Amino acid sequence: MADSSQRTIVSALYVFLLEFEDRVRELTLREGSTGGSNQPFTVHLFTGGLLFESLLKLCYPQNDRGG
Repeated sequence: MADSSQRTIVSALYVFLLEFEDRVRELTLREGSTGGSNQPFTVHLFTGGLLFESLLKLCYPQNDRGG
């Protein structure tokens, strides 16, 4: 891949997929606890949404020249 933006998106996708098990483990450890936060998993989901949006923009570029 010659385009650095494509390398960035692919590496972010790998990181996102590899982090999933850690986030599930964090939620499992928190299960039954009255304290703690769901923030790590929520941030993981928002990161996934941002990554999905970036992939869509890469696959379907928009022509902003008014045409």
